[in-house]
Amino acid sequence: MFRPLYSRQSYPIVHSVLALLLLISIPDASRAGASAPEELVLDNGMRVLLFPHPGSGMVASNVFVGAGSTREEDRYAGSSHFLEHVLFNGTTRRTQEEIYAATDRIGAYNNATTRQEYTHYMMVVPLQRLAKALDIQADMLLHSTLPPEKFEKERGIVLEELSKDKDDPDYRLERALGELLYGPASAFARPVLGTEETIAALPRPTVVEYYKRQYVPSNMRLVLMGDFDHDEALELVRKVFRAEPAPGPQGSDLAPSAEQPLPGPSCALGAPAGVTTREVDAPNTVVELALTLPTATPEDAAALALLAHIAGGTKSSRLEQALDREPAIPHEETSASLGYRQGAQLFVLRARLSEGAALIEAATRLLATLRSLEQIDEAEFAAAQTVLLTQEISQKEKLHYYALFEGDRLWHMPEGFTQRYISALEKTEAAGAGGLAQRMFANARIQIVAAGPGIETKTMELADLEPETEMVRALRPRGSGPAIETTRGRPSALDADQPPEVIQLDNGLTVVHTAAQSTRMFALHLLVKNRSLREPPGVDGIADLLHRSLAAIAEDKGGAASSPLDRIGATLKVADNPWIPYDDYYSTPLYSFIRLECVDEHYSEALELLTRMLQGPHDDAVAIDDARKEMLSAIQRAGARPSGKARSRLRELLYPGHPLSHAVMGDGQSLAGITPEMLSDFASDYLSPDQLILSVVGNVSRDEALAAVDATLGQLRVRGAGTPTAPETPLTGQTTREEIEGGGKQSSIRMGRVFDVDPGDRWALIVAVRIASGRMQQDLRETRGLAYSLGISVGYYGDRAVVTASMGTRPENLDEAEAGMRSYLFGADMEATTEEIETAVNGYLSRMRMRRITSMGQAFNLGRDLFLKGGIDYAEREATGLTSVTAQDVTRVAKRYLIDGPMVTVIAR
Repeated sequence: MFRPLYSRQSYPIVHSVLALLLLISIPDASRAGASAPEELVLDNGMRVLLFPHPGSGMVASNVFVGAGSTREEDRYAGSSHFLEHVLFNGTTRRTQEEIYAATDRIGAYNNATTRQEYTHYMMVVPLQRLAKALDIQADMLLHSTLPPEKFEKERGIVLEELSKDKDDPDYRLERALGELLYGPASAFARPVLGTEETIAALPRPTVVEYYKRQYVPSNMRLVLMGDFDHDEALELVRKVFRAEPAPGPQGSDLAPSAEQPLPGPSCALGAPAGVTTREVDAPNTVVELALTLPTATPEDAAALALLAHIAGGTKSSRLEQALDREPAIPHEETSASLGYRQGAQLFVLRARLSEGAALIEAATRLLATLRSLEQIDEAEFAAAQTVLLTQEISQKEKLHYYALFEGDRLWHMPEGFTQRYISALEKTEAAGAGGLAQRMFANARIQIVAAGPGIETKTMELADLEPETEMVRALRPRGSGPAIETTRGRPSALDADQPPEVIQLDNGLTVVHTAAQSTRMFALHLLVKNRSLREPPGVDGIADLLHRSLAAIAEDKGGAASSPLDRIGATLKVADNPWIPYDDYYSTPLYSFIRLECVDEHYSEALELLTRMLQGPHDDAVAIDDARKEMLSAIQRAGARPSGKARSRLRELLYPGHPLSHAVMGDGQSLAGITPEMLSDFASDYLSPDQLILSVVGNVSRDEALAAVDATLGQLRVRGAGTPTAPETPLTGQTTREEIEGGGKQSSIRMGRVFDVDPGDRWALIVAVRIASGRMQQDLRETRGLAYSLGISVGYYGDRAVVTASMGTRPENLDEAEAGMRSYLFGADMEATTEEIETAVNGYLSRMRMRRITSMGQAFNLGRDLFLKGGIDYAEREATGLTSVTAQDVTRVAKRYLIDGPMVTVIAR
């Protein structure tokens, strides 16, 4: 049946215990013990929310500050986002360099983002370094000096960020939709980043004044998640977040303000009920239907969230059905959401339309979808409950971006909301949700807005779009009967955690398994080997097209009220999403993937569903066409940005004729010629079990998991002809420099070279490159203000290394930026200090740990390490190798490899 190939007893297992499990059951969701969330207000007015989850070894400290674009008076425009940058530049106790070095030395991730109603500061750190992390974070927020000598540099960085965003067609669409929805004079239409005009004119005294008013503990909320002791953590928080900021140095202008923080305005739509449209230079048209609702109780909020999922949470949602009705409205994606705002909740339906779609008819169908929610079927409602409850459990594993995704809810909702909300998700009934829709939606002011290319800028009456009753009724389930019973099979309780082990089934499928008692999630990660190498000539992108079309099998309702995916509350991912932090490393020619995760009680059904996806059939013309349109739109959007053009061209020049030069999604020409028959034939070879690595992570024991895997995926037949031998990565033999037309506000520079490397130098070269990258960032970004994002990285293909560097900058900075980048890529005279090495190593290992926090993160890394890194013990070998690097090693490898030589350079101007 199967045999073990490799095991590693000492491999570190990282899991999160989910405190949420004490609050809900799906069913019997109480096995993993943990403390319930606690909310309190400190004496200084700071609100604190504690989510203890023992077991991960990591803690995330998220501080929300009431400083967003909606709180800015005109004279402060852009100050919230500007402060997000400036606060990393120095405090009364630390210089900017000391902040960065201290953060990396303790292995912490320190970042921030500005939203409309708040700024969010996030620090993720190993448990044993929590005290130092909180001290750094509080010091930045409460004791910043906003150094005058750094101010102009940050102005340049923010202007670079604005230039980058202006090259993004989605940014232009969002700006236009915001102005149409709220009205151009609304605080909610104010650009979060400011504008080039406001940033260029923003004086430091104004930013200082805003900082002193807004950055006080009483205007902050701290959300602490992870593996911490309740009493010790609370004492640390009280200690570092004092009631008032300490006064700055003598003569400082940073004494505390006597003025109260500026409050946020209530959210309201700015125009009367109706339809407004605007022409925008973008590849697609986006249409939104929005209505503001009064701030709801937790029970009503739960019902509204369930309604939003039914409306547009899946590929088989009511909104998808509405757009697919004859005549179908061609579209690329749809969604529905419930947003939390100051004084209101925002219920939004959204569709991204394909070229040539009938805009007014699409808007009518969005309205029909909303009207249909007054009648809810019990089966589809039960599926929505399963999905949202599962998401609540899953998100608690995501310490590194839970608060990023749930920030609006965490910031706005009052004490006790979270626990009542989760309980209500489980207890709400279909009839009650439908009745709520009748009451709330009937009296709400509905606004429909659309922006995109070639559409007339105009306003219409909403009555002109009112859908026919028959269309509304057609979207309501007609007696679909009771919910289809799922085969719940809770796994047997684990006696102890089980470290990773590699097993091979008789059909060649490689399985990596590990289990821990502390999780309720069941993660399946399927890695398909050698993506671009196995694609037939002339059809680049066929593997990605196959993966995207596979989703249709999991989402097909087959006449039922809900899809197989929804019935088990599973999350499926078949293609990369570059917008999710730490989730942008799948778009590679080396492999493709399928990710499927659910709560443990549905583990057997998840395996059955994954098996059906692999078995096919894979010739569904509709699913293929939908996937093709999705890919063409993504290709078009990437190609509209100079960074995308430069990245693509560098790949072609760096790996000429090699599979690594292939575009993962292909192009319009390669995709156009792929027929259903071609895709089906390709799938037979590409998805052959001997070419797959399945990683299984959760709380299902090895014997139980392997028996279930063998009964499902183990029955797949070997159908492929094997994998052709991959050619060796080409060495960079000559200097090439190419300029291409970028067509945007910001230019992009990409450089790279491939060279042989001694295996014994691998770890030291990683450290040397990280030090060079840090020095380059400090010089070109933090001192000269030439870029918003830049860096140098190194990767390995066998005994060859590829070093690449990237930077986005405005055209007037190109010569200085290119010269600066070269000086660090050719840094042969590098002399590294012990502190620099410690900073580089700890920072790198911390990022790697963060990628393994969740069950799915572990599953991905185990499969990738086995395929590309020579074994599932790679993380241990990497940590051992990196921590043994000395200053002499760094000097030696810099002199050997970071030398003047052949380099490929691409500039998208």
